[in-house]
Amino acid sequence: MKKTFIIISFIILFLLSLTGCNKDLEYTAQQMNHIILINPYNYNLPNKFVADIRFSNEYGTSQVSSDITFIKTSTDTFLMEGPLLCKFSATEIQIYIEFIENYLYAKTININRDFMISTDTLILPISIGYPIVENKSINNITDTSARINYKVRDAGFSLLTETGIYLSNLDDNDFQILEAAYNNTDSIYTVNCNNLLPSSAYKFNIYLINEESSSVLNETFFYTLETAKQ
Repeated sequence: MKKTFIIISFIILFLLSLTGCNKDLEYTAQQMNHIILINPYNYNLPNKFVADIRFSNEYGTSQVSSDITFIKTSTDTFLMEGPLLCKFSATEIQIYIEFIENYLYAKTININRDFMISTDTLILPISIGYPIVENKSINNITDTSARINYKVRDAGFSLLTETGIYLSNLDDNDFQILEAAYNNTDSIYTVNCNNLLPSSAYKFNIYLINEESSSVLNETFFYTLETAKQ
């Protein structure tokens, strides 16, 4: 009798594994009632647009819902029209909005299922997904100083915590890390480089650090002036 019970138990467990029944059974079908997109980098989105939303899990199952409508609200966010049903237990949701601004295409957002099922409303940022710097300039160059300005167009999906430059002298390999200061009036970052050597070649790379990762952008070169003769 005991042996028969053990055999029946194994058969039941085997059948449950085939049907995908597990501790996540209650999430076999998931409904998203509200998805709100925020636009922290002020991309020029229309008041109404469509997006593709892809659900997937670690087993390779996926579902794509196309042409899901988002409408701009009075608070400059974008609200999804109507509920959205995923027909299986998803561990990831990706939202794709395709448009052209400055020859760039945006975007992909990834979240895990634990976050997705913990609330009736998802509030997600819109981003290109990687850092973009614009309006980079080098001015006020003297024999011993220079000023570097730039604007962070997009810092990725999480909050920018620090940015600045890695500065190197090409003649003596002197290396400095200089943090940028933010100018609220012009919405730009500024780095003042001091104590430089006259008539020298320098290069710098802008770095950006957000809550999830860090990035270093392409190098730029400049030359300090010759010291004026007395």
